[in-house]
Amino acid sequence: MHKKTVFAAVFSLFALNFAGEANALNVFSEFGSRVTQDSMKPFAKDLGGLLGSADFHSARTMGFPGFDIGVAGVFQTKPDTGNSILRDAGVDAFGLPIVQAEVGLPKNFGVVLRSLPISDGAPVLGAGLRYSIFRHTAAKFLPDLTVSAFYDTFSNDYMKFRHFSMDIAAGLDLPVLKPYVGLGFDSSRLESKVSNLDVASGDHVSVSEVRYTAGLNVTPWPFAYLFAAVSGSHGQTGFQGGAGVKF
Repeated sequence: MHKKTVFAAVFSLFALNFAGEANALNVFSEFGSRVTQDSMKPFAKDLGGLLGSADFHSARTMGFPGFDIGVAGVFQTKPDTGNSILRDAGVDAFGLPIVQAEVGLPKNFGVVLRSLPISDGAPVLGAGLRYSIFRHTAAKFLPDLTVSAFYDTFSNDYMKFRHFSMDIAAGLDLPVLKPYVGLGFDSSRLESKVSNLDVASGDHVSVSEVRYTAGLNVTPWPFAYLFAAVSGSHGQTGFQGGAGVKF
């Protein structure tokens, strides 16, 4: 058991380091000096898609009284075509690190808390609620089905950002390998707190988008997991990966 615990810790530390590399270019840091009216909606789409892609890494809740804590990196291969804030800064792939914890509740519910530790301003804070419509424990060949809703908020000297998402995920709880697919909806509101020749402080935009995800959760031991997924949102491709422990 001691060796398994060590392995699980190593996996989690590796994923946290991987996620930290994704934040080497902070997607928030370019906003204050490069924001324009035309770039705000594409920027909001990219940021909302990143946050939404972290909503789930399986198709089932923990179950009561389960507990799951993990780290992940969420990535997008390139900015939206209209996101001149990042494109003019020479940004290609970009992403964010996420630390997330879920507590299983009775009746197939689960509460999730998450944070994105970033260097510019306060961290992004989020919370969500999951509910397993089907959570099969005996018939492993039958698909699980879970719905979820999340709210995230962030504010610094340059911007305010609010993000709401809803998801439905289906998957199989097979031994070791647990594939899943999901459909999500992201709604984001971005407000500028800076003024320039094109934007006034208080100007804001709201955007909505649909997101698709397909992934695989690997559980080498009952208490540890790794996952990787690919997603599509507003015509852009994203990837997610991470690790965690569950009890």
